[in-house]
Amino acid sequence: MKKTKLLPLPVPWSVSPSTSYLRLFANESESDTPSQIRFVAQFCSDVIKKEYENQTKKIESPQIFYSPYDTNIKLGPKGGTVQLIKVTLIQTIEARIAAAVSDSAAINYSDFDCSAMQFQPNEPISNAGAWLKAFHQKWIEAGICPDPHAYEAQESKLVSQNALSRGFKHFIFVGHDAYIEVVAKAWTWESEGTLRQSHNSK
Repeated sequence: MKKTKLLPLPVPWSVSPSTSYLRLFANESESDTPSQIRFVAQFCSDVIKKEYENQTKKIESPQIFYSPYDTNIKLGPKGGTVQLIKVTLIQTIEARIAAAVSDSAAINYSDFDCSAMQFQPNEPISNAGAWLKAFHQKWIEAGICPDPHAYEAQESKLVSQNALSRGFKHFIFVGHDAYIEVVAKAWTWESEGTLRQSHNSK
């Protein structure tokens, strides 16, 4: 049986694997308001430094003490290593969030064809230090994350079995305790700012 192929989305961030802030804001297909996904994302510090090296904007060190959805939170400038990301989904016809499949992984990567990924998620890591060094080197060289935990799922049943989904794509966003699947025409993303302390914190 042919597996659905995961293609990493070409983005400079990775959905944070250590924070459980993945959120889905879905609307009915007839709604004028697009569905959105929000999550905490990690950026490679060396990529950020390269982007800002010719600018005077200060790169703030992130300090997470509260949920980023707390109304008391004041986000910093868009230049830190931990930022709140908003993905806007265009013409969504299906959206769902599901709990992680196990305590160790949100999705079972063995259920997918991961051959398009530079770093295979199912392969055992014998030398974690060397693996991280190679991973970050690729991240720095390309300016995009090798595995952002956000994918386009090709040859997906969610698309092929839905008569209304011609021209649509299947996207998967993998968090810490859950994952989100959406079928939409397209998507865009933007940073809502760097996470830092609340208004009342000094």
